Formats: sequence, structure tokens, C-alpha cells
Amino acid sequence: MIKIYKKLVSFRNLVDERDLMIIRGLAENGRIPLEKIGERIGISRVAVTKRLRNMTNRGLLKVGAMINPNKLDFKVLFISIEVANYEDLRKLVETYKNCPRIISLIHAAGGYNLLALMYAEDERTLMSILSGCSIRTRKEVRRSEVSVGRFIYPKYLPITLSSGGEDEVTPCGLSCDKCERYNAEECIGCPSTRFYRPIWLRSRKKERV
Repeated sequence: MIKIYKKLVSFRNLVDERDLMIIRGLAENGRIPLEKIGERIGISRVAVTKRLRNMTNRGLLKVGAMINPNKLDFKVLFISIEVANYEDLRKLVETYKNCPRIISLIHAAGGYNLLALMYAEDERTLMSILSGCSIRTRKEVRRSEVSVGRFIYPKYLPITLSSGGEDEVTPCGLSCDKCERYNAEECIGCPSTRFYRPIWLRSRKKERV
């Protein structure tokens, strides 16, 4: 009981009321000046910055841009996966944790033990994910189930947009330039590779200066 109590105390000591007010302020408006947050809670901008840095360094908080997938007409996939054992689960997570289309991976209990939330830029890419270029086709997967839809809430998701990378091979070990669907222009490729064709990227020539 003493050990459990110490863990609870340690967890509660991760943040205080001022930390929570900083988190709440950034959640409401990620562009709010730190001076404004400081005025609300009665501390200086320097103190807010220090608290923010401490929470970030402890892995409690990460400040970044969020994307509304519906505005870009992205498709959202929820993939339920069953694997035989923890080692197979670990292999899948290690392989796909750097996949640019993975929004989140969740270790679950029940009929399925891994849940993957992904996005696809268009119908062609969606079909690629549902067929050969997918976590569900890996040998570690016993069975899987896919649901496709549009996100309702929250509106914004931690999606990293890319104009293409420099890699020849995808994080999951595939080669876009050797893919039949890619060469037939039935897929836009992986965002981490130099073969990626970002359909959502606006041309600089059309951009107003």
C-alpha cells in the first residue's frame, strides 16, 4: 500500500494548478502569447516559459500544429488488429511507429489487441492501404477489421503534412517505385519517400505574394 500511495503522490506532483492553467490556455488557443497566460495566472512570461519547458522535458506536454482532416478531404481509417503474442505486437509497433500515415497506435484488451488510427489522402491511397500497402497484411497479423469514415470530434488531429522525403524505401520496408499501383498512378506513394505525390499541395506559382 505504501508503494502504491507513493506512486499516486508522484503522479499528482507532476503538475500543479498553474501548470493546468497553462495547458488549458494552450488547448483553447495554441497561438496565445505566453504573456497573456502569465497575466491570467499571476506569473511572468519567463515563469510560464520555464514551466512549459519543464513539462515538455518530462514528456508530459508537446506543443504542435493540429490538422483538420475533413478540410483536406482526407479519409480516416480505424484498423482493429489481432496478433498472437506480445513479440508480434512489438514488431508491428516498431515497424509502423514512424509511418507518416499513422495517427496513433493503441495497445488494447479484448478481441483485438492493437488498434491503429490512420489517414489516406484520397480514394486511391485508401485502396492501397486496404490492399497490399497496409499494416493489416503483415505476417504478424492474425485477423483485422477496418472501418472508414470522417472524423467528427475532435476536429483537429496530430497529422504531419509532408511534401515528400528523401528516402527510397518506406518505414515499413516497401519501395513505391516498384509498386504496380504507384506506377499505374493508382496511389500517390508514401510521404516519407521522394516518390510522394502530394495532391493537396498548392503550387507556389498560384500563391498570392
